[in-house]
Amino acid sequence: MKKNFFFLIFTFVSTITQAQDIAYSISKSDVFQDEFKNSVIILSETNSKGELLLVRSYKGTMLSQGEGFYIEKYDDNFKLKRAFDFEMKHPNYQKYNLIVGVFSMENNLHFVEIYYDLNEKAFICFDNIMSEDFKITTKELFRLSKEEMSSFGTFNLQQKFYNRAKETWTNDNSGIINSENELANLNTFHKLFFSNNSNNNLSYKNIFENEKHGSGSDILLTVNETKTAFSIVIDANSKENDGLKLYLFDKNLNKKLDLFYTNEIKDKKCFFQNIQVSPDGNAIYLLAKAYTKDLKKKKKAENIIMNFLRFPKRK
Repeated sequence: MKKNFFFLIFTFVSTITQAQDIAYSISKSDVFQDEFKNSVIILSETNSKGELLLVRSYKGTMLSQGEGFYIEKYDDNFKLKRAFDFEMKHPNYQKYNLIVGVFSMENNLHFVEIYYDLNEKAFICFDNIMSEDFKITTKELFRLSKEEMSSFGTFNLQQKFYNRAKETWTNDNSGIINSENELANLNTFHKLFFSNNSNNNLSYKNIFENEKHGSGSDILLTVNETKTAFSIVIDANSKENDGLKLYLFDKNLNKKLDLFYTNEIKDKKCFFQNIQVSPDGNAIYLLAKAYTKDLKKKKKAENIIMNFLRFPKRK
């Protein structure tokens, strides 16, 4: 069944007056129809000519199977110039395919995804590169065997795959590392130290130990503001090490950085919160938060330690 859609653009054209009124104009597209009932805009950009690029992700229904991305290019009057349906299909041996990020760079669209290869017994991350005329090429960015992944933690791709199926993915480029373990531990922390209930039976060791090993692992992609580089980070949850697997790629998909950072400070539990790529594309900046083991005895905020990390380090 076809659904009707239209786009609105709000343009602010003047400063605030004494009456606090803001002048604006509204541009509205024609109503259009397509088959993508369950679609979400995940990328929208305009070029110097005022032309609009839209990328929508869609999921199939009971009547219409399949999922993928619908790419549309409009002129400055909202007239559709070209469109392309990029349907995501994978062979059976590629399990738990997960899109990590979608972005434009060097006049191409990039659809970066990761999957587990049953034949290779490895996690493989690759880039689907779409040119301006919608021709697609692929390039492998990295791969990690099961043994390599387990050496620095447990990355639960299967759980993330099923969680993604239940949510609306928005292609967030904020660099926020969403660890379920951290959210659970922060909730525990607040209950322990800010609850009026003196009989609280929550244990402080929950901050340092998590029974659901691997459930809080995360993978995310971040593009710098100049669109000259991007990073991929894997937060592989581990009881032994607080660490991140870090990758940095330039605009030509050359790997500039490949390392596993481990928190080497003893008696601290470290949570990684945010990652960004420098404007020149030569460094990754990481924000980490650490809890000291004497935090239960002292309720002051200074016991939560914030660290800024830079990779590679300055000489």
